[in-house]
Amino acid sequence: MRNANRCMLGALALGLVLGGAPLAAQDDQQEQRGEAVQAQQEARSESGSLTWVDVDKQTFAITTAEGRELQFHFTEQTKVSGGQEGVAGLAAQKGTAVRVEYVPKDQMAMATLIEVQQEGASQPQPEQPQPEPQPEQ
Repeated sequence: MRNANRCMLGALALGLVLGGAPLAAQDDQQEQRGEAVQAQQEARSESGSLTWVDVDKQTFAITTAEGRELQFHFTEQTKVSGGQEGVAGLAAQKGTAVRVEYVPKDQMAMATLIEVQQEGASQPQPEQPQPEPQPEQ
């Protein structure tokens, strides 16, 4: 009888361990999905003119059309689209129109993408209709 009780307790303990593992993994997956959704909801963007870049402090600023100066931090993972030589190359492009995608993190704005706006590329020009050839008389 004692051996039967031990076997039953061992089987019960094994069942709890094996049955609880998928639940713990499921909780981790839900937590990771929640963090990803929260990050997507917090992502923001601003546009303006590049004011300054401090490569040593990994910061830069833009001035919006409303005249507000906004500061951003960047990392090696920050992507630069339309610029040359990454974020460091932006230091030579002061005054250039940019759009910055960022995520608020620890009371600072962490840039995830800096998109350099090309002059004249912001609005495509409509095609001009070609005059129809006149029939010869």
